[in-house]
Amino acid sequence: SAFKVSFLPTTSPLSPDVHFLLSLLPPSSFQIPLPVDLLDEVVYLSIGLGILLLPELYKRLLTLSAMHVASIAPPYVSTVLGSFSHSDEKCLRADGAPDDIAKKREEAFQALINKLAKLFPKSSKIYDEIDGKFSDIRFFDVKKVFFPFREMAKKLSVCVVATSTSGPYLIDGDGHKILDVS
Repeated sequence: SAFKVSFLPTTSPLSPDVHFLLSLLPPSSFQIPLPVDLLDEVVYLSIGLGILLLPELYKRLLTLSAMHVASIAPPYVSTVLGSFSHSDEKCLRADGAPDDIAKKREEAFQALINKLAKLFPKSSKIYDEIDGKFSDIRFFDVKKVFFPFREMAKKLSVCVVATSTSGPYLIDGDGHKILDVS
């Protein structure tokens, strides 16, 4: 035979301690059909599972409390505020720089783009081929740049792809020897 457990029981075949625990639950018209002889076991099993999940909940809360709000907030803030990018001109003048300083910045930025293109042509080509295929690439691309400046930063080829090693050194696709300090 089955017994419908209401969370507003007045009399039930449950043991007094289980009845007390059920009385702590909020009132609800939700009913669970269970065999009468399994009610105590179901309640104890539910409590046991809850206790087993407490360490996981504790770890999650501890991790959350250790995280800086700056690493939690951006996905939520961007849905409210939206995302935008500054034009190159606005990036160069983000701090209110006068015309002569903005011009020097533009020239220096273009020189940096050209220098990186000459230094790492093969690495840049490899990066273009693997971009989007490996999750760790996101740590090396412009996603770490503050979002209004990302479009401008995309013009820089900042990827170095290690193709071999020699002791503590990484050798990139262009033959440069780089000391691995990580």
